[in-house]
Amino acid sequence: MYLRVFIILLYVITLVFGYPASKFLIEIEQGISSEFNKQVMINEDIQAHYENILDEVISTHNEDFLLTMTHSMTKDKLVSYYRPQINLLLNDDDYIDDKCLYRLPHLLGKQLFDIHADTFAMVAPMVQNYMKMHWPTPEDLDEEEMTAIEIEDHLVQLNSHLMTRVNHIMMDPKVISSHLAQQLHACQQQYHPYQHGHLWKRWMIHLFGVYDNHNVWKSEDREWQDHFLFKYLMDMQQDLKDQLDTRMEDLVQILQDDLYDEFVDY
Repeated sequence: MYLRVFIILLYVITLVFGYPASKFLIEIEQGISSEFNKQVMINEDIQAHYENILDEVISTHNEDFLLTMTHSMTKDKLVSYYRPQINLLLNDDDYIDDKCLYRLPHLLGKQLFDIHADTFAMVAPMVQNYMKMHWPTPEDLDEEEMTAIEIEDHLVQLNSHLMTRVNHIMMDPKVISSHLAQQLHACQQQYHPYQHGHLWKRWMIHLFGVYDNHNVWKSEDREWQDHFLFKYLMDMQQDLKDQLDTRMEDLVQILQDDLYDEFVDY
């Protein structure tokens, strides 16, 4: 509104003083368009940077994890490795049917696919919100004067914000293990519907839709750091953090090129 009034006033003034109004208007419009296009370029480059890293890291870890699990589903491995770990996850010593253990790659595969999709989808709104709230606007700061250190400071904050979202929302071991426990109990009920100790769990799952193993993760006598699901999630989170830190300089250079780009389409 104010900008339109300002342009109209300029037009009237230039008519009075005989100076070509078109030159003023073109310069103003070009300046506004340039700043707008640069801001769009910066937003898109930041979003693409984070989406690419997340996609690469999660895809690689998911594929390796599920392939390794599938190939290790031998009878000996089920008895010596997976069954004890699943009992630890379920917080009981009930016998889990082999058919349910063999379904682990399928059960986890669907869940990890959903995590991948949800994590990827949260990048765009997260970046947009950060840019709106924290990135300097042309009114606050001449972006062409931003140094590499200033850009890096913003990206450090953005990296931290992203990892917080990933760690506590998208890849929380408690949430993932609880959902897996629910699926395993449901599977067990298909083969042993009246097994002792599972009737109340079946009722809880039917009533609330989830199996609460929150207390299991708090138990001090559990070696959760050795659990295959916990290790997988922690390794993926650490790899993601390392990739964000390692490739930050690449993004800094891209953003500097955006800021100093003299060939932005007007």
